[in-house]
Amino acid sequence: MKITKLETILLAIPDRKDIADSSQDAVIIKVLTDDGIVGIGQADTNPQVAKGIMDAEFSHKDSCGMNDILIGENPLDIERLMRKINIKACHYGRRGSLLQVMSGIEIALWDILGKSVNLPVYRMLGGAFRHKVPAYASCLFPPEPDKVIENAGELIERGFRGIKFGWGVFGGQSFKKDMKMVESIRKSIGDAAMMVDAGESMDVATAIKYANALSDFDVYWFEDPLDPDNLRGYERLMRAVSVRIAAGEAETSVYPYLDLIERVHLDVVQADAGRVGGISVMMKIAQLAYLNGVQFVPHCWNTDIVLAATLHVLAAMPQDSWMEYAISDSPLRNELCHPHFEIDGEGYISIPDTPGLGIELNGEVVDKYRVK
Repeated sequence: MKITKLETILLAIPDRKDIADSSQDAVIIKVLTDDGIVGIGQADTNPQVAKGIMDAEFSHKDSCGMNDILIGENPLDIERLMRKINIKACHYGRRGSLLQVMSGIEIALWDILGKSVNLPVYRMLGGAFRHKVPAYASCLFPPEPDKVIENAGELIERGFRGIKFGWGVFGGQSFKKDMKMVESIRKSIGDAAMMVDAGESMDVATAIKYANALSDFDVYWFEDPLDPDNLRGYERLMRAVSVRIAAGEAETSVYPYLDLIERVHLDVVQADAGRVGGISVMMKIAQLAYLNGVQFVPHCWNTDIVLAATLHVLAAMPQDSWMEYAISDSPLRNELCHPHFEIDGEGYISIPDTPGLGIELNGEVVDKYRVK
């Protein structure tokens, strides 16, 4: 089997807002083969940047575009091909956008492998420790406190096992207002798990103040209070507070997680399958967390392509975890794939059990939102 074509599909909804909702647009990567099997992947990055990397022309031996690297290769050699990209494109992207694009390609290659042997991806990752995972609803903080209470109560009634609010107004208004919102959420959801995401908005002293206050509301974790590169700040924060601290969604490749786990001693690491380098890298991070007794809960705020890839990792890794379930009204989040993943009556999402990722694209949605 050989790769014959790489197809980059850019999607975007009209009237995108200046909010932390990455499901307002998407870049889908299709890998086509001479056997007729097509793999589907997604990179969680700026679609126009991804297209530039995918279509880049040859510059020199360490600065190649994806066509020069992958066309004619065997798509089943996943690890070797990812290493080849790392070598042949290292001069313009050892981290960041290149790794995000590699994530989309790598997910598509796993989809091809699964389809070629008629098995779901998790079977090829070592098999299933579980066939469903608990989901928490992941929401943006709305500007109106009353809306926070309304949204929280409705989502718990739908069956979600926990809820997270983040970004939005939190951290940008007064401490008193922020704590009032948190108090309102706790009253609204009862004993359900509650997470709070500060959206990388604080300095260390402020984060310590907030973390200590959040412990009074039995917050399950406090997420991303600091700039991702502020490792010294995270070290100080970890020494000063008792509430769990979660971070890592902004990272690419496995190496930053070594620092977060071994240097910072973070409580919860959050890798994203559409950013870190794909399914294989995410499995390595999950194993690294497991071996160090650190909780691993993937970040996932995008379409059901990345969600499907994440579910396969959650099935195959030894430790229990959560599935982040983004609450967004974007049709790219809710209508792009068949099937669309939903929680069951107990608040769980089932692991796909059909070949490959276990999802297919909705052609009508692709055609409607495709960027020409």
